[in-house]
Amino acid sequence: MKSKIHIVMRNDLVILPPMQSLITVLLEKGVQVHFLGKCSDIERKSYFARLGVVFEDVIYTPQDKIYKTLLEQIRYRRLLKQYLSVNMNNDTDIIWFEYSDMAYIVYDIFKNYDYLIHFYEFQNLKYSWKFQLMYHRYSMVDFVKTAKAVIHCEYNRAHITRGLCALKSLPFVLPNKPYPDDIDFSNTPSEVFDLVDSLKRKIVDKKVILYQGIFAPNERRLDEFCDAIEQMSNEYVLIAMGHGGKYFEDLKKKYASVKIIFIPFIKSPYHLLVTQLAHVGVLSYFPLNGSYAGVLNPLYCAPNKIFEYSKFGIPMLSNDLPGLRSMYLEYGCGEIVQYPITPNSIVNALLRIFNNYENYSKGAHHFYSSVDFKGIVSEILNSL
Repeated sequence: MKSKIHIVMRNDLVILPPMQSLITVLLEKGVQVHFLGKCSDIERKSYFARLGVVFEDVIYTPQDKIYKTLLEQIRYRRLLKQYLSVNMNNDTDIIWFEYSDMAYIVYDIFKNYDYLIHFYEFQNLKYSWKFQLMYHRYSMVDFVKTAKAVIHCEYNRAHITRGLCALKSLPFVLPNKPYPDDIDFSNTPSEVFDLVDSLKRKIVDKKVILYQGIFAPNERRLDEFCDAIEQMSNEYVLIAMGHGGKYFEDLKKKYASVKIIFIPFIKSPYHLLVTQLAHVGVLSYFPLNGSYAGVLNPLYCAPNKIFEYSKFGIPMLSNDLPGLRSMYLEYGCGEIVQYPITPNSIVNALLRIFNNYENYSKGAHHFYSSVDFKGIVSEILNSL
């Protein structure tokens, strides 16, 4: 087992709670963790630093213009090379790479070291011709095949990658389950407590349907869900919580009422104070035609919120997606709405859940307890 791990990320650690869970387990296993990436949450960064994580000043900063992007790539590659040449020991260390469109920048640097690849999302296979000129030797298949281990967060995605890259064995499947199970609300900001108290007064004796996540008019469409709640009796309330933007404001302008309540983004884990008030959790993932990643990521989605819902025994409702459908069938923890999606079909699915609520809730608890996140991480570490 490797004793030191160098995590290389393009994305901000704040927006990837599963990576935070992973770091927590690694520290509990006695592994030294060096983090090469951005963490914009000062409170969270200080917390991990106190636990022993070393935050290295090797950060990739995306740029908006092509020439600035190229200069940033040159700068980042130089820093990464210097860092690894000084700090990386193949006998005891491994690079834990969060797969992203940064792969073509780092692949030739990593070939001199032991590394594993952790997929949280698929990325499109083709890059612009400008980058292909600079990084024409990059091959996603070769990059993945030479990794010491490959990790996916969803079973079907693991099989797709095995097929695409002709891997000899199935990648590890490490679901995006939060860790640890216990939630510390002791440092909850007062404004969050005030918001939750106000919300509780609005939903007394109501059946609460919750959507939490980002708001996007195509991939995360919610219009039909809002229309469905408007059709139902006053006993039912929809709470929509998450990152704003134009679509959030458009929905709010069109639907906001005593039955449909909009709440802005609340930082993890404090958003779970709202989550635990729900009776049904909504998942909305629609494929975006025209790209490999835009289709596969929604079809075989692996959202954190399936665990955030199921932790509290909250049944789930979603559009028809093969990844979620198989979970619902195995654990009896949710219902799909088949295409074409209409407000009436959503209403009928909700009524099916509420008419047999206790069994759906038990199924959600069963699903949550079926995943041993720490055990899977141990299995991965022991394989290295």
